[in-house]
Amino acid sequence: MWTWSGGVARAVRSLRAKGLMPLPIFASPGFRRVLMSSLALAALAALVAPATAFADESAAKSEPAPTRRTVVMTVSPLAPIAGRWGGGVEWLVVPHHAVTASFSYVSVTPGCCSAATGQSGGGGGGGGSPENLIRGTSVELGYRYYDHPELPKGLWFAPSLVLFHGAGSVDGTATGELTQVGIAVDGGVQALLWDRVALGAGVGFEAVYSFTKTRPTLEDAPLAMLAFGDRYLLSRVGPRLLVNVGAAF
Repeated sequence: MWTWSGGVARAVRSLRAKGLMPLPIFASPGFRRVLMSSLALAALAALVAPATAFADESAAKSEPAPTRRTVVMTVSPLAPIAGRWGGGVEWLVVPHHAVTASFSYVSVTPGCCSAATGQSGGGGGGGGSPENLIRGTSVELGYRYYDHPELPKGLWFAPSLVLFHGAGSVDGTATGELTQVGIAVDGGVQALLWDRVALGAGVGFEAVYSFTKTRPTLEDAPLAMLAFGDRYLLSRVGPRLLVNVGAAF
């Protein structure tokens, strides 16, 4: 009966008889065992490698690709404290770069806050006496840079333009229109929990200019006040805090 070891031995003896294999090590039993083990391992590897590659390819195909969320809609849980009701949206146009917009209805006590952004400027709390209020609409448009390459999460930096237009009333009597224009620069972080829930926070500062026909008090104009005919220009610079929750799509 022909066997691998017998066949190899006969081949080695034939080569030595012809003077083609002078080294006796090739005919030793130890060498034959090493040779046979190497051949067996090579054959096993040849059989296992295609199966492993097929399993890896099947696993890669079975795992769904992660969803690329590019739109986030948010609200601020702190905004109603400052007399603001609304929300915002951001769109990751290309990797790292997003545009943002927020819209709010504002009802604040004169002297308490920037009507454009709802940030504290001294005085009482937002939404004070209904006979002494500033009511109007606030819009904020901005740009946001994320350090994450594909999703609206991670560290971010955001300059923005803030706008407000409304009217004031004192003891139920209208006191004229109020327009605010300003800029804000913020930085913070945003997380996407379960690839869907957005949680974000940030800090920054704002510079707001207010135009009104009503002569403000010093409390209403903590930084500067200028008169232009029958109109007054107020300016203020202050810090602001941002806290947002929402959903990513």
